[in-house]
Amino acid sequence: MAALAILFTAVGCYIAWASILSNTPFHKFWSLIQLLFLFLIHALYDLPISAYNIPLYILAFAIFVLCVALSPAQVFIFRPEPPDQQRNKITVLSNGHPDHTTVVDIVAVHGLASNPATTWGSFKPPQSPGVPDSTVTGHDPPSNQKVPKRSWLCDLAEDIPNARIMTFNHNTAWQANALNKSLNDHADDLLRSLDLKREAPEEKARPIIFIGHSFGGLIIKQAMVNANLDLQHSNICKQALGFIFLGTPHKGAELAWGARFISLFGFWNGSSTTLLEALELGSPNNQTMHSQFVKFLVNGPYMPTYTLCVFEAVKESFCGMPFMQVVTSDSAVIDGSTKIGFERRHREIQRLSRDDEDYKVIVLSMKKWVQEVVERIRKQQDKIAQEKTQDQEECLRSLSFPLMNQRRHDIETKHDTWILKHETYKQWLGRRQGFLWIKGNPGAGKSTVLKDASGDVEAARHDEVVASFFFFRHGDPTQNSLISFFRSLLHQILDKDLPALEKLTERHRKKRATQYGAGKEVQWHEAELMVFLETIIPAARPIRIYVDALDEVGETDASRLLKYFRGLTVHDNLSICFSCRHNFVFGPEVGVVGPEVLTICVENENNEDLETYVRKELEDGIVGDNELIQELTMQITGKATGIFLWVTLVVPKITIAHAEGNSSKYLKQMVQELLEGLNEYYKDMVKCIKHRKESLRLMGWICFAKRPLSLADLRDFMAVDPDSSYTSFKQCQDSPHYLETDDQMKKKVKSLSEGLAEVKEQNKQLVAQFIHQSVQDYLVKSDGFQILENPNTTSNTTGETTSSRRHLDIAKTCLKFISMEDVVKRG
Repeated sequence: MAALAILFTAVGCYIAWASILSNTPFHKFWSLIQLLFLFLIHALYDLPISAYNIPLYILAFAIFVLCVALSPAQVFIFRPEPPDQQRNKITVLSNGHPDHTTVVDIVAVHGLASNPATTWGSFKPPQSPGVPDSTVTGHDPPSNQKVPKRSWLCDLAEDIPNARIMTFNHNTAWQANALNKSLNDHADDLLRSLDLKREAPEEKARPIIFIGHSFGGLIIKQAMVNANLDLQHSNICKQALGFIFLGTPHKGAELAWGARFISLFGFWNGSSTTLLEALELGSPNNQTMHSQFVKFLVNGPYMPTYTLCVFEAVKESFCGMPFMQVVTSDSAVIDGSTKIGFERRHREIQRLSRDDEDYKVIVLSMKKWVQEVVERIRKQQDKIAQEKTQDQEECLRSLSFPLMNQRRHDIETKHDTWILKHETYKQWLGRRQGFLWIKGNPGAGKSTVLKDASGDVEAARHDEVVASFFFFRHGDPTQNSLISFFRSLLHQILDKDLPALEKLTERHRKKRATQYGAGKEVQWHEAELMVFLETIIPAARPIRIYVDALDEVGETDASRLLKYFRGLTVHDNLSICFSCRHNFVFGPEVGVVGPEVLTICVENENNEDLETYVRKELEDGIVGDNELIQELTMQITGKATGIFLWVTLVVPKITIAHAEGNSSKYLKQMVQELLEGLNEYYKDMVKCIKHRKESLRLMGWICFAKRPLSLADLRDFMAVDPDSSYTSFKQCQDSPHYLETDDQMKKKVKSLSEGLAEVKEQNKQLVAQFIHQSVQDYLVKSDGFQILENPNTTSNTTGETTSSRRHLDIAKTCLKFISMEDVVKRG
């Protein structure tokens, strides 16, 4: 009895710990089962033995078995296979037919907890006799898994002879021996493995077709998102030609909850639900990744036209009864892609054979991509971009810098590309010479227009060299300087012009030999790059340059840039499109005057886009009331005066008010009371700020810091109050007001700025910045800081005076910090 009492006490302690302290779902579930078992045992102890109580005995026995199955005894009950260790993650099944030139790579990625040997094939015998089973995929399968007789990937080598066929093997086992890897980690593995297989120049220039089954499709998508943000792997996403997704849960899978339950029975064998979280319906990480991937598709040269999504048309069955699809058609299909429903279940959707019609459909799509796109475009590019030598690649690297493409990537496309249909824009495209000025008020959407325009031309006009630069005052210094502008411009131009690249490479060799030596990075100067660009323009192919936010680089540098390009436009192969605000002055002093400068005013052209955007957002937030949506749309677009940023700020407030249960009359009145213009809107937002002292300090740091501040920087700066009595930085960190995590700081940035500041990823770290340049202009040049100091003020204090106080506050904070005891001791 004493032993039994000890056992019950131990179980009770475990149940209490699991219920109160543990955050692990497994322990909570197991403790609940044990509690239920103890309850039944206690109940049965007081009941007489009779036939009426047999169901309770059976239930108690079943719960006992479940308790044992969830206990550490599962290590002996369920003996898992040892973890699959592959030395090579990528296996080449075919390098292409020897009689054909290999022009495309095909990479197949299998699904969750599977492997190439058991994924890519039917269980039918091979069509071609004499093909050994060991040639199925090049991977050895686990001993307990049935292996298909023939992989249809091997058939692709015959049907598409100019393709190299590869499989990527990832260990995503989750029921036991799970690796400590996330979806992002497996995506990075794919990128690194592909880089190793694509080292030669001709391999790097080869387009890639990706095939992903189920979870493998998510790995492919995450890899493209990562590569799009990382210059090291950018070649892979640039060469992505097409995607075939077989039952990929883009929006989650119906049975993900079942997999999480099954994982409980492998807890002591090392199961994990980390990867399963990406498969859940409504998974935030999956949704974010999907939206980034769709943005990548839309901005790509071929997609989403060259994206094929296959969904399962047959439900899974239980005891012969159909009950559910693992991945519904809605989840398996990306908007705008080509969709096909295979009359198969989820686990059979990728098991094809050469005589299947489904296989022939996939092959036909890939053949079309290869023949209509690769052969045509690659021939044109091969004439221009031949193999680059190692010195030429090194020269290009010396021009690049980490944030070269970051600003362009961050600009979101919120409206249709009306610019492509505009008569003035088409006139400028036809000239191949001269200036186009896209002007507009702050927040009108100039940057988005330029991104749309440059992306379309780059994709459609292969006979022209297209280069772009997006100045960004709030970003890193490299995003807002003339030297960065010319480095980026030349990097884009020379990458497509081999003769010109060789000229700069020769200069690079001389600089390295005479000034820097081996192993040191060559530095370029603004003047020499400007002169070099002048020398290559006359002999170059037609060049079209897009420059965004010219006014943000400063009046002096902007005028220099305009004078410089005015001198270059005498050549008939250089066209320049730049955007800036209305108040940017053009005159004889910069030489950009006359009818040859075409102009487009954004706010005069985007009313239709504004109306489309507002209606779509209201339809998502106000379901069913079309009359109200139409009336609110007309009211909002009428007040917008062409300012897209104003619309994106106020529409969410309307939808939130509707979600809170407010009436139609209230929403209409709310729209009527909206202040027109960005400055009036900003003023209204600033007046709503509650913690003004903290907000002033935060806004001051974001506004006047020489570089974008990371969240970690802001946490430290905000912790040091020059008026406090703290004498050490340790005391500041121990203060209850100190923010311990970046997540807390991110929320603080939003609350203290009333949404006028945001957190963005930059150079692999989170930084705080204003949502638009116009916010800083309002704070500094208007009465923003003055109202923030005192919302009821009627003083005519200038922006310069209030800005000086912010500089003084920053200076006092810095002096306070460097005089603290522990900082002084550190030296």
